[in-house]
Amino acid sequence: MYKFKWNNKLGALAVIGILAMGNWAQTLATDTKTTQTEKSQAAQAAQAADMALYTRVITNIAGKKIPNRSNGTVGNKMIQRYLVGHFKEIALTPPCDEKFTQEHIYYEKKIINVVGAIPGVGQLKDQWLIIGGHYDHIGSGLLGMGNDTGKIYPGADDNASGTAGVILLSKSIKEQVDIMDDANRRSILFCCFDAEEIGLFGSKMIADNLADFGIKDAGSVIAMLNMDMIGRVRDKEIHVFATGTAKQWNAILDKASIGIDLDIQRDTRIFGQSDHASFIKHDIPVLFFNSGLHKDFHSTRDTVDKINFTGAVKTVNLIENIALELIKRDQMLSKIKPNTLGVGMMDNKNRANDILQISSIAPDSVAAKAGLQKGDELLQWQGKPINNFKHLRLLINQAQKDTNIKLTIQRSGKEMSINIRFTG
Repeated sequence: MYKFKWNNKLGALAVIGILAMGNWAQTLATDTKTTQTEKSQAAQAAQAADMALYTRVITNIAGKKIPNRSNGTVGNKMIQRYLVGHFKEIALTPPCDEKFTQEHIYYEKKIINVVGAIPGVGQLKDQWLIIGGHYDHIGSGLLGMGNDTGKIYPGADDNASGTAGVILLSKSIKEQVDIMDDANRRSILFCCFDAEEIGLFGSKMIADNLADFGIKDAGSVIAMLNMDMIGRVRDKEIHVFATGTAKQWNAILDKASIGIDLDIQRDTRIFGQSDHASFIKHDIPVLFFNSGLHKDFHSTRDTVDKINFTGAVKTVNLIENIALELIKRDQMLSKIKPNTLGVGMMDNKNRANDILQISSIAPDSVAAKAGLQKGDELLQWQGKPINNFKHLRLLINQAQKDTNIKLTIQRSGKEMSINIRFTG
């Protein structure tokens, strides 16, 4: 099988022949003039190969042959072996004690992440880009949204779509770096996370144990890119969350999206219910790619036949462009510390207007320092009503740092004002 890619750097048609015999598994690059027709044919061939691989992986992960891939199950172990096989075939480097798995007892669970690396070169080789997506799902539906407990939940979008994206991305980037002549390039760690559904345990295990992979510390990681539920692209929209974690994200997205037929919805919010949140806690800039929630989320209806394969592969192409920029840029990203209030909230549905009530407060948080208490109801922000939790998150993200913000609350039936201040 041959995969053709136009290599802009060489100005040539790179013919990547992948054969199971002899020593023909190598990249050949020519510097001959290539016609527009040949370019078009090469692009179409590459696109078809990408689509075929992505479709095959997502079908194998979320198809009927896998009984249950929740943490610790037989199906989970089957997927681990399948993913390791792909990383070996792609010729990634085993980064964890010369293995493609990272295994620990973590949060009293045996967690097994599948990992593979592309080593960097030159002065940037000790800096890393981390790319990932979780491969587990909710299994027989104990965390499901409907009445199908005991049935198998396929999890095609959540998150076979992101796992397949990791495989496709690792293969495509590996082929490209094999023909690069860059003197300096960062290393890449590709991760298929276990146990996301029960508490982000797999990604936490990686973020908390970077030394397992020879990564000096979190300061050596330029960014983390997370794919979770990228398979239901509608109206060409893909959501990119956490653009507020680095100053350069918007410029990088502008460049990476050229020629990508997607409507990119940028959002500064962290949206912390997926694996990127584990890296945010270590002050690592992140981007989170997601095609949006849908009625089949965490249900038996999240099946392969509903995947928008074209939209998902375009999303992977976008992430590939971002990744290539990140591994070659001279400087690390300028981190932005996101605003966090440090409270748990619940909508008080018993009130006429969905007033937000604090259910918990994190120690040493902005809320704790301001004197907010459990049970306080949030009424107004700078004199204007807070409509709901989504509105509150938007206000927090948009708040200027080192500026006093007047928060009107109700405590024990009495209205009062408290000033909060986001710093750093």
